Amino acid sequence: DVTSFYDGDVNWGWNGFASINKQISHTFGISLFYQQGKTKQQAFLTEAAGVANAWTEYKHIGVLGDVNFTNLIRRVDSNTPYRWALHGYAGLGFMSYNTELLDNDQNRWSTVPRRVPLIVEQDLNIGSVAFDFGLGLKYNVSKLIDLELRAMYLISGDDEFDGSGWADPQDYNPVRTTYT
Repeated sequence: DVTSFYDGDVNWGWNGFASINKQISHTFGISLFYQQGKTKQQAFLTEAAGVANAWTEYKHIGVLGDVNFTNLIRRVDSNTPYRWALHGYAGLGFMSYNTELLDNDQNRWSTVPRRVPLIVEQDLNIGSVAFDFGLGLKYNVSKLIDLELRAMYLISGDDEFDGSGWADPQDYNPVRTTYT
């Protein structure tokens, strides 16, 4: 697999997130969100190819449910100011992405012999469903401002999202290694 963790190092990417939120009750809310980012990955396939470098640029829109676990156990008649709250998130959406993988063998820019990097372009459509879930810790600064530390996990459902190709045997994430 092509991963962000390779040879003891972390290949950092970036991520931006914007949302419109609606609180339905004291324990449940819903959000419409837009997310955009870029990831960087590496992998080793063969000696000839060496260490491949890949990156993925993605855009993701979706709906996210928000459960306030702290308010689930808090009494509704309590007037004490709770500044900290633990939240859980789950949702789904659609994503588009472009990936590119470069190595020293088949997947590189070359004119003799003619070669190009391994490129995957996924448009935003029904075939690009993604699932999100995670936890967050919110701190209420004032009546209008909250600060939040959130850890989210995204399941793209696509083997191609990491830049490894279309799951062919010669690619970096083969589904099968032999044909019968």
